Amino acid sequence: MLVSGVLLLMTGPLKYYHSPSLRLKMLLFLLAVTFYFTLHRSIVRSNADDAASAWSKVAAVISLGLGLGVGLAGRAIGFLGMLLV
Repeated sequence: MLVSGVLLLMTGPLKYYHSPSLRLKMLLFLLAVTFYFTLHRSIVRSNADDAASAWSKVAAVISLGLGLGVGLAGRAIGFLGMLLV
């Protein structure tokens, strides 16, 4: 995934650099990675005994929302790129 993303960006770096969708995707991706390595892991580890606790559910919903946002922003790069060309 990392290799394909770099290859995709190499095809038109200035077009993608000015794309608001790419900036949104990178922001959401950074938030998702930061959330996973900080709060998500600590919540899941602390609630290992009680798998259905409220904090675990909240962490799962936030993780899913960030992942979905990254995917949708990625799709928007292609759609908005076609419109702006």
